[in-house]
Amino acid sequence: MSAEAAHPQDDARPLRIAVVHAHYRVRGGEDSVFDNECALLEQAGHSVLRFEKNNTEISDAGVGARLRLLRDTIWNPAAVREIREMIDTFHPDVVHCHNTFPTLSPAVFWACAEAGVPTVLTLHNYRVACLNGYFYDIPNGKVCERCLGRAPLPGICRKCYRGSAAASAAVAARLLVHRAIGTYRNKISAYITLTERSKALFIRAGIPERKLFVKANLIPSFPEPKGAKIAIPGLPAGAPFFLFAGRFSPEKNPMLALEAWLRLFDRPDTPRGAFLVMAGDGPLRADLAARAAASPHAASVLFPGFLQPDALHALMHEALALVFPSALYENFPLSAVEANRCGLPVLMSDIVCVAPELVASKAGCTFPNGNVDALTRAMAQILAHPYRTQPGTLFPESEPTANLARLLEIYRAVLPRPAPQP
Repeated sequence: MSAEAAHPQDDARPLRIAVVHAHYRVRGGEDSVFDNECALLEQAGHSVLRFEKNNTEISDAGVGARLRLLRDTIWNPAAVREIREMIDTFHPDVVHCHNTFPTLSPAVFWACAEAGVPTVLTLHNYRVACLNGYFYDIPNGKVCERCLGRAPLPGICRKCYRGSAAASAAVAARLLVHRAIGTYRNKISAYITLTERSKALFIRAGIPERKLFVKANLIPSFPEPKGAKIAIPGLPAGAPFFLFAGRFSPEKNPMLALEAWLRLFDRPDTPRGAFLVMAGDGPLRADLAARAAASPHAASVLFPGFLQPDALHALMHEALALVFPSALYENFPLSAVEANRCGLPVLMSDIVCVAPELVASKAGCTFPNGNVDALTRAMAQILAHPYRTQPGTLFPESEPTANLARLLEIYRAVLPRPAPQP
């Protein structure tokens, strides 16, 4: 066998992949993507080593602990040692990082570069350009690009990370140090961004375009529900309903969904007997419940709480539409793609990064961000003329087979090429 045929770039050769991730204190979408992609690679016959840390282990009690956390956020020497040991024992072809914030630190990319191992970073959020990772002005409740492509001093002044100037300064120091020493430009072999719109934001942030690869998140296959339907207290069997599914927090804008629904019911031509099911939980729960209770249409708004994926998917097969009023540059909302897998139309804020693909795939419609009247009109249209969409048209590449092929294509693009034979 020739050296070229034996090289890892041979598409038939299984790869050795170390997947690095610091789990969040509260499990979220990034944690699910990490788990799903590792399982997909293993099922395809590749050797996967999960290098995992858990941010629940972080302690910031006391001055000494806070100083160590600041150091580790910028450059964690223990993480560097552990990555070097992992490379020496596992000998990965590529190291794929999901989240290194806060304590793994971008220093892990230097350890990989020193060992000659290429790295891939999935950009699940905007933390390489924004202190809170969302391009969102939390106090004012709107999108913010003040730090995009520049030093994040506005983010410190506005206390964008956890409402703390000190914590914001620590995250800014991490960002500035690694910009200055060239980590983001020179020590990361490739970046995975989830949509074309988010790719454009990262280019503006200074990430080299040649290193940016677009790949949708993996959505594992899930079966159609069988047997008994999901019972929601207060929802009569067969009654039409709209679905909101997500965290009850300002950036997700659940209040806009509720206000649009109540305005729809204020219209005399709106037929009675329909419902808004708001599945989820979060800091705005009490405010949402109070607003609904103050309306004469309170009985049409239901709060079943957080639902497990199987129950949520079952509701998606029955609902009129998924209402997705997020006020963020959301990178890749899993619920919207899952809704399309169920043939459920999505009513989406036009600021969400997948909005262009939603319209192009005829998976739903968009409305101007924050415009309650436009959302009310969209809901009225679907209530009057309900329809289903073609399942799987929104990001078909999120399906396991296509997603695996794209992921391996990105890995093989960063592998070192063999020297030409004399």
